[in-house]
Amino acid sequence: FFMFTSIIMSKPLYGDKQIYSMLETHCEMISGFPNLLGIHIYNDKEGRVLQLDIEAININNKNYVLMGMGAMSQIGQYSKTSFQKFILVEHYPEPKIPTGFESDTDCAINYFVNQKITENRWMKDCLSNSILQRKIENWSQLNKNN
Repeated sequence: FFMFTSIIMSKPLYGDKQIYSMLETHCEMISGFPNLLGIHIYNDKEGRVLQLDIEAININNKNYVLMGMGAMSQIGQYSKTSFQKFILVEHYPEPKIPTGFESDTDCAINYFVNQKITENRWMKDCLSNSILQRKIENWSQLNKNN
């Protein structure tokens, strides 16, 4: 009985290609989701990263962050190999400098999926918007072959 229950309670896990496809489809289904420019799955010094690049229209719209991080949390939790962080990069027509946001995956999933923490706590303790101030060479090296 215990073995049967744990099989039923376990969630399916998917590889990177399936996660990519599921995330792309999920974003298309979200009403008002901005144009998806890219989905990237890679390793950095801290571990595996799931990154969304979107084309944002309004620079002051915090809903883009919530939609993007929510989508990554909903789909990223099903990865065979867990992610350490989610990154959302918003690209604007003007100014041409993108805005980036980063969240620890466990923390994001606890807010968006499990509802164990509040939005304010997630934004204060888990969300960082200073990621694009890091040296661009690090990103270029990681993504030059992708």
